[in-house]
Amino acid sequence: MPFLDVLIQIICVLAFIIYAIALLCIVIYCFIEFWLALASLKKETPKPQPPNEWPFVTLQLPIYNEQFVVERLLKHAAALDYPPDKLQIQILDDSTDETSDFIHSIIRNFPHVNFEYIHRTDRSGYKAGALANGLQTATGEYIAILDADFAVQPSWLKEALPYILSDAKAAFVQTRWAHLNEHQNALTWMQALQLDTHFTVEQFGRNRSGFLSQFNGTAGIWRRQAIEDAGGWKSRTLIEDMDLSYRAQLAGYHTLIVPSITVAAELPSVISGLKSQQYRWNKGGAQSARLFLKDIWTAGHLSFFQKLHASVHCLASSVFSIILALCLSSLVLKWAIPEFSIDLSYLIFGFSGTAVLILVYFVSTFHVKKDKHLFLHLLILPFRLLVFFPLAAGIAIHNSAAVWSGWFDTTEAEFVRTPKRGDSSNKVGYNIESSQIIGFLELFLAACFATSVAHSFWSGSYLFVEFHIAMLIGFGTIGLMTVFERR
Repeated sequence: MPFLDVLIQIICVLAFIIYAIALLCIVIYCFIEFWLALASLKKETPKPQPPNEWPFVTLQLPIYNEQFVVERLLKHAAALDYPPDKLQIQILDDSTDETSDFIHSIIRNFPHVNFEYIHRTDRSGYKAGALANGLQTATGEYIAILDADFAVQPSWLKEALPYILSDAKAAFVQTRWAHLNEHQNALTWMQALQLDTHFTVEQFGRNRSGFLSQFNGTAGIWRRQAIEDAGGWKSRTLIEDMDLSYRAQLAGYHTLIVPSITVAAELPSVISGLKSQQYRWNKGGAQSARLFLKDIWTAGHLSFFQKLHASVHCLASSVFSIILALCLSSLVLKWAIPEFSIDLSYLIFGFSGTAVLILVYFVSTFHVKKDKHLFLHLLILPFRLLVFFPLAAGIAIHNSAAVWSGWFDTTEAEFVRTPKRGDSSNKVGYNIESSQIIGFLELFLAACFATSVAHSFWSGSYLFVEFHIAMLIGFGTIGLMTVFERR
């Protein structure tokens, strides 16, 4: 047999193995999500009674070049309904632009508010460094954190604090992110759906199951003693929040997730902003897995299922690499199957994963849209998912690069903030150029799927055609956004 024929057969067999393993991993992931969705249906912890005397609280506001949203942040922080003699608001400003001067002009309007302005010029440790630096002069027993793009309600502290006050071993209480601009465009619509599912299904489901969960970096309140017992803030990963969360839980603390309390935030509305955020989250997730998997499995106080789920949680960012492997191997199989006898009857197994994942999003929508329009939200959800699934898969090349970097690059990476615009008319300086190489790779992969779809209709062989149409839409849309986005 000619060498080329042997090589082709080897490639086809490898593609079949990769596709089967990737499909199995994705289906397992979908069923784990379904498990969490069922757990999330359990009742939330009853709201504790407010204390007779409110404790001292420090609210930390980490800021870096956020001139378009900082005014909204400070005005909402100043309006918090909390005893003013027991609330310290730290403005942790690492800005290198006119944001610093803007902050001073704003806080002059609130002489009655206990603002402490701290400006750093070296930005060492990035956000984690700013938070750690602020702790040196913080007066609060409890440390609340809000990122620059959040607009907190006046009642937030008094609603969330009783949960952690009533549980001495709770490291933090995490509240849910709501969305200021959910309906701005398809990107914000997609992100809102995923974040709603993350908080109401994944985070809350983990919490109700007794599994390890994470602080989401903002819209939460830490017990200061837990921060200190866990070793403080560290900048060794790009998601310092998950790093500290896991260290606190490995030290014996647990967490509180309260999705019924929300803080509204701005979602990235352009592809460069979304990609910068996704890169940080996915690289940081891989870094966390590299750091914590061994510690998780050697922790004596964790059960087997806690260890197993914590490992899955740490490895969750790798799902994008699995999706990419599934896409590439399906293209090879598309052309190989007419030439080789390959049994694909197991493909029906993949539909079960898709079905339960759809149910997960129905549960999430039920949690978030508990109003008179719930039926309408559930009715349009299938159409929303037709947009969501392709776009979520379309960012797989970019996120896979982030994951691989997190696993193999052990040097400290720069913390790149997610650009936010505040008023949508503010555009100057807030677009970050996404990698044009990645964008062209996304378009190349879209072209491969387009070729596959065209061949399916020409030859009458429709294997993978629905999947490849979805991937054509996903990679094509993300690629076009990346290549043609302008400053």
